[in-house]
Amino acid sequence: MTKPPDQSDSPNAEGSKPATHPLRREGPAWLRAGNPFGLAVRTIDSFRPGSMPVMARMNYRRELIASMFLPWLIALIEGGVIGVIVKKFFDGVVGDSALNYAVATLTASPAFANVTSFLWVRLTHGRHKIRSINSLQIVVALLIGLMAAAPRSPGGLWMVLGCAVGARVCLAGIVTLRATVWRMNYPKHVRAHLTSRITTVVTIVLATVGGLVGFMMDRDPGAFRLMAPISAVLASVGIWSWSKVRVRGHRRLIREELESIGGDRPSFNPLRMAKLLVDDKRYGFYMLCQFTIGVGNLMLIPILVVVVKEVFDLDYFHSMLVTHVIPILMMPVFLMHWAKLLDAWHIATYRALHSWVFVVMAGLMFVSVWFEIVWVMYAAVAVRGVAFAGGALAWNLGHNDFARDDNAAQYMAVHVTLTGIRGLAASFIGVAIYEALEANSPGSGALVFVLGGSIISVGAVGFYLLHRVVTREALAEHERG
Repeated sequence: MTKPPDQSDSPNAEGSKPATHPLRREGPAWLRAGNPFGLAVRTIDSFRPGSMPVMARMNYRRELIASMFLPWLIALIEGGVIGVIVKKFFDGVVGDSALNYAVATLTASPAFANVTSFLWVRLTHGRHKIRSINSLQIVVALLIGLMAAAPRSPGGLWMVLGCAVGARVCLAGIVTLRATVWRMNYPKHVRAHLTSRITTVVTIVLATVGGLVGFMMDRDPGAFRLMAPISAVLASVGIWSWSKVRVRGHRRLIREELESIGGDRPSFNPLRMAKLLVDDKRYGFYMLCQFTIGVGNLMLIPILVVVVKEVFDLDYFHSMLVTHVIPILMMPVFLMHWAKLLDAWHIATYRALHSWVFVVMAGLMFVSVWFEIVWVMYAAVAVRGVAFAGGALAWNLGHNDFARDDNAAQYMAVHVTLTGIRGLAASFIGVAIYEALEANSPGSGALVFVLGGSIISVGAVGFYLLHRVVTREALAEHERG
């Protein structure tokens, strides 16, 4: 979060300097600036509601509590976790091919669910936002809790698939509506700072729960029967806390939504999405650049899983370290640094810098696979975590630099829906290209990382061009004012 100038470093009228922050002046040595223990304490202290702007403290406190408990549910339907559950528990119940397609469906479900975002915007248009979010959260808890009753049979497999995909569809609605709540409750100059704290807590809990589930699954493939209801019960604390969140200007927002007419009113017709992109040309170009870097990035995700097994033949633990643990653990470290930039910059400027981190990631992955140097892959996924940290903030907040309060949900729905479309296609495109390259010349599959990095570069250049347009318009408006 950007700070006002620190006047404590300037002489006062009498020529003396006022007292500096007590942690820097009088505290014990292990709390002072420059000491790693002091840095850790100050970092933890920055999560306190009391350290936030006064108007945001109550809602932040409630969301912080929710972020400690709701991820217990989300972790169970993360692609890697639910894939392990299905792969182990239903092994031998159906054919290997059918089981693999089931796992593929589960890992693709977040992309499929995102396509439904415009439906949630229409269904909740003019309705109470917190009650709508709470209703979806309750449905998610019930669906995931219901998975515990799935028998070890083909019907049970379909039951797990239905519950997991249904929960993902509801989560897409929650994410879309939550973006509107964040826009209303947190002003632009602190929005990324606040949401980075919430995202950090969610990320840590997701990693912890994912590890716990993996530990239990190694000992009993049916452990999800216990974890599902426990997670649903724990998540109820988060659901209760979210029910206490209050939306600033809520009545005005609902009134403006109900009074919106024509193109401003969301519709079940997905063609309305295209109209928004045409009417707001800057947002349309932003989405084009976003779609481009998304395709380049998403097409590499399944390839990473493939090469970890086919090129490096890593064991289960180290495979999970590369594909899941390291990227997730890197996110909390860099979220706050990215938040400072996003609070200060327009999203086009932010993305013009951030996108290149994905290019570096793709380059390191290519070097690792082409030369079969495994430690470079560890470095690559660490960079991937840095990029994901910045991407998580931009993904949730970027549309706010283009939208108004009354149509922010529609802008978010367009963004999320396009994310779903590219997610459904990009992974399969990446795998097809990789297999074609390998069939033509074994070992040449690494070139798919060059292709992905090149596609991301095109999007990054587009963001830079948009940054120049936005900057030029801002300067012109400043001169007129």
